[in-house]
Amino acid sequence: MGKTAKVFLVIGSVWIFIVCGCGYFSLIQPGIGTRWKQEPTPPERVSLLKLGDAGEIIAETTNGNLYEFNYGSNSLWKKVTQPSEVAAIGMDCSPGHTNYIVLPPPENVVSLVSENCVYMESAYHLRVALLENGEVWS
Repeated sequence: MGKTAKVFLVIGSVWIFIVCGCGYFSLIQPGIGTRWKQEPTPPERVSLLKLGDAGEIIAETTNGNLYEFNYGSNSLWKKVTQPSEVAAIGMDCSPGHTNYIVLPPPENVVSLVSENCVYMESAYHLRVALLENGEVWS
């Protein structure tokens, strides 16, 4: 085997390794490149995060009040008496965790919820964490 053939073999092997790695981490094990983002702080001290039947994110306070988080241009916590049944993100959401590699939240977690959502041609994995200090991260 000539020197040129060896160079092409090495370059081809490295290229195949990179393409297979990118495919693996984007299709089979997505989430490794994502970072946690701090969301607005709920108006009251939250003790538990939950998901509603439509995948909406509900925060329950220590005195029993419920707040719902809505994503979008006005990402706010809204006081509710029951979940609105409007999905937090996407159209078809279901609670759960699949093969997503996500870095741990920045501090100690009190409550953690996650959902998988489908919207048109996109799919999302949403994970929301309540930290000991009362901050909410997604």
